[in-house]
Amino acid sequence: MAKIAGLWMDATRLDPGDGGQIATMASGLIKTANMRTEDAWLTSLGNWTFNHPDPEAQFILASGLVRFLDIYGHSAGLSPECRNATRELAVELAAATAIFNPAIRLAGERFAEQERLETLEEQRRLEAKRIEKHLLNAELLSRAQHSGNRQSERPTESKPRNTAGLISKAEAYTHAIEFLSLQLCDEGYAIKWMGESRGDIPSLIIEKGTIIFHVLLHVDIWPARTTPAPFVLERFQQEATAAGAYLRYAGLIALNRRAKQGHEKSEITAANIGFSFDGLQSLGA
Repeated sequence: MAKIAGLWMDATRLDPGDGGQIATMASGLIKTANMRTEDAWLTSLGNWTFNHPDPEAQFILASGLVRFLDIYGHSAGLSPECRNATRELAVELAAATAIFNPAIRLAGERFAEQERLETLEEQRRLEAKRIEKHLLNAELLSRAQHSGNRQSERPTESKPRNTAGLISKAEAYTHAIEFLSLQLCDEGYAIKWMGESRGDIPSLIIEKGTIIFHVLLHVDIWPARTTPAPFVLERFQQEATAAGAYLRYAGLIALNRRAKQGHEKSEITAANIGFSFDGLQSLGA
């Protein structure tokens, strides 16, 4: 019983305020009705929510039940009958209290906004952590490469240019999609899916409110400025149309963010890579 209660807290961070009554009711159902532990606990939580005297608390608990079932409904050991019955009850309770009480609607909006902000913050934290680790590894690799190259450098008649460690377009894409994900999180988008290579179409699937967007990422190495191939655009449009999503295009130019002179902008390594980005562009609905 502690396991499913822990999953509830993980999904909702809500204390039902039952003072142990849910566990007591669940134990009774296990003994008298021979119910499995998970079903007994969820049924008891549903009964507690249904009979709660405070409409606002009832709405919040009902909304929490829906969220819990969305996340753990198929992995918490629940029977389909219990899962479906509880979801139906929770949806009806949430809808009824929201319709007839403006204060409850406001509470629901606050609950949804808090949930959205927590999701965005978690995404930002994970993205920042991943990029920090990636950049640290890149910095160490770049230092090792430059250290080894200094031992073998020989004078030439032309201006010396160290090409070791310069980034490839595939590597630039990996950095670019991480950069773009953080930018979009900061703009209030939720990242639903992220591609791993240039061959993945769409590159990103993002959400804002209830609207889904498919994003096509195209990366150039400074000073180049190109556009995706026609067959890529065609496939992108087909995928988005089939999914009923809006289309957005993100054109990024990779450059050396530490460059002091114009010609140095193309000398890009994993340690100094930066991007020029003018925001998402619409490709139609």
